[in-house]
Amino acid sequence: MKLAVVSDLAIWRAGDVRLAAPPGDVLEINALAGLSERVRLLGLAAAGDPPPHAVALDPHIEVSATSVAGGRGPAGKLRALGGCLRATPALRRTLAAADLVHLRCPSKLAWAALALLTARLDRPRVWARWGGEAKNWPGEPPSYRLQRLALGVGVAGAKTTTVGLGGLPNPTRTADQLAAAERRTRSKRLDHPLRLLFVARLSPDKGGETVLAAAAALAHRGRPLRLDIAGDGPEKPRLEAAVRRLGLEGSVVFHGWLGAEALDALAAEAHFALLPSRTEGFPRALHEAMAFRAVPLASPAGAIPQTLARIDPQLLLPADNPQRWADRIEHIAARPEQWRRIADVCREHAAACSAEAYRDAVLAFWERTWGRGRPAAAWEAAR
Repeated sequence: MKLAVVSDLAIWRAGDVRLAAPPGDVLEINALAGLSERVRLLGLAAAGDPPPHAVALDPHIEVSATSVAGGRGPAGKLRALGGCLRATPALRRTLAAADLVHLRCPSKLAWAALALLTARLDRPRVWARWGGEAKNWPGEPPSYRLQRLALGVGVAGAKTTTVGLGGLPNPTRTADQLAAAERRTRSKRLDHPLRLLFVARLSPDKGGETVLAAAAALAHRGRPLRLDIAGDGPEKPRLEAAVRRLGLEGSVVFHGWLGAEALDALAAEAHFALLPSRTEGFPRALHEAMAFRAVPLASPAGAIPQTLARIDPQLLLPADNPQRWADRIEHIAARPEQWRRIADVCREHAAACSAEAYRDAVLAFWERTWGRGRPAAAWEAAR
């Protein structure tokens, strides 16, 4: 089978190696390389040096990258439209002779691919992965809403999967890496100072100010703590100013983007992983921290409630109420045995989201939808 993958994945060239980010998306795409005789990937060409969290694409994947600008508002959408039109030749080459096209959405390039595929009489099967919020949310770009609607009505014959329960796993590591995380934190205990972890792009929708306000509330109650913030983005200057305003200078560390090894080291020390986000699919940052026995506290966005409510409904908190976050952290921290019990259950949930589990779930989805498990001749005949 020949697979074409279209994604807004950022791609860098380092000699003969192609690096890409975010790493969770690369993990999924690399897993697909072992399921197809040929994989072509079209992503977005990234400028400058690759960041620490960029990882290598499987060398068996044929990679190409194009430039598509974007941005909010009418001007940004016009730039994106122009970029997609210029990307049409690269899209045509990527889609040529594919038996299955995989669109990773929401995505600018996916819009252009859908338009090209809709116009084809001999189009291949189309599989869209929707990785964002499954429902409308305040401040959502209209293009996201329209793309979700288009996929919902099956434009270009697309079959769509989501992430989380009822969809595909959102993998974070291989099974061996997850087993190593279990061994590394087998003796982990709740001690002092309290270690909090916030991993996210530093944008307004991720809730960084709520995290800082909750940390300040705990500090004012006399609770020694350290808050590690991993990530970068437009909100960083505001968050740094908030740290000074709240008197947290000695308790908060901004790490910027981190590679997997450095991020795992923080997760292995963290007691709680916080994410008061306003929009999500299911964030890999939570599963990554959970694999290292960090107890997650998160807002009920996207697919988060489907997972955390099964562990403990009280792990779900309103995004805009930092006092509630501080109260919940203090409540659990005062009960080390309860913290450890929740941490162990969280680790078990994370262990089920390996790259191998994702690969198996994709195969099962292909089989249910198109009979992919049949011999290759039957697959071709079914076209």
